[in-house]
Amino acid sequence: MLPSAAMMPGRCDSPGPGLALRAAKVVHERTDVGRLLKAAIFPFCCSFLCAAVKGADYNPAFAASIMAAPNAIRRGHMVPISVTVNGKVRKGHVEPRMLLVHFLREQLNLTGAHVGCDTSQCGACTVLIDGRSAKSCTVFAVQADGSEITTIEGLAKDGQLHPLQEGFWEEHGLQCGYCTTGMIMSAVNLLADNPTPTEAQIREGIVGNYCRCTGYQHIVNAIQYAANKGGR
Repeated sequence: MLPSAAMMPGRCDSPGPGLALRAAKVVHERTDVGRLLKAAIFPFCCSFLCAAVKGADYNPAFAASIMAAPNAIRRGHMVPISVTVNGKVRKGHVEPRMLLVHFLREQLNLTGAHVGCDTSQCGACTVLIDGRSAKSCTVFAVQADGSEITTIEGLAKDGQLHPLQEGFWEEHGLQCGYCTTGMIMSAVNLLADNPTPTEAQIREGIVGNYCRCTGYQHIVNAIQYAANKGGR
């Protein structure tokens, strides 16, 4: 089963076992990566360890087969996925190991989800998956197959900013702007769950998102602005 990586505490929800099961099913049904790993790479590793323990001679053919196996996986074992992103069905072929954030950025050219930490902590890559905020660097693209995804690019409607986007503008809720998209997406989830949060509830709701410029008070003000406008 593909892992569902743990989230930071806060309101960015874990993708949960359902997505992990779906991912495992997609990979099992659409590729034979697992069979290749079992039939090829695992015996290589076992043979290599045995040779090391027994002091066996170096085997060039064996080494070449090890080097070729990952290339075989990359060449012929891409997984087709279909996701609905910002209301449009988008399809692609991905490696089973590709993260959702890289699929969004590199294949769909939706660069609003930022890669900020590589450790699943900062929240700059936050998007909505089936209406719940999640850090897209902790989700494999195959896990999102069949899901509805909303990114920052999908919030504005008919040329009108979402109330949260407007709030960040009016209340100066950003400095460098790198964390802003993730903050806004987490706040969308927060206001969907609690349309009239207190300041303490807002601070708790964005605890999984880091602002390295430490501009949290203006971020809180921006979310309060949106809440007062009934923005979700």
